[in-house]
Amino acid sequence: HVDPVKEPIPVIPTCHYMMGGIPTNVNGQVISPKADGSESVVPGLFACGEIACVSVHGANRLGGNSLLDLVVFGRATGLHLGEALAATAEARAASQSD
Repeated sequence: HVDPVKEPIPVIPTCHYMMGGIPTNVNGQVISPKADGSESVVPGLFACGEIACVSVHGANRLGGNSLLDLVVFGRATGLHLGEALAATAEARAASQSD
C-alpha cells in the first residue's frame, strides 16, 4: 500500500503494448515480402492481436487505440478464418466418441 501523501508513487518502466510483430494484412493472413517489394500471403497462416502487425498506427499509437485494433482486426481475422475453413474443411456429424 502506498500513501502518496507520505511517499512517492513508484513508477516502473514496462512494455505495455507491442508495436510491430508478424506482418499481416487486414484479414489476419501472414504476409511475406518478396524481393521485388511486393508481398505474398503465407497460405494457412494467420496472426491477430498484439503479435500481428497490420501497420495502421504509424510510428506510435494513440492511447486507447490498442483496444480498437484488437476488436477490429480480431473480428476481421476471425470472420476471414471462418470463411476460409468453411470453404476447405470437411464437415461431418459428431459421433459419441467425439
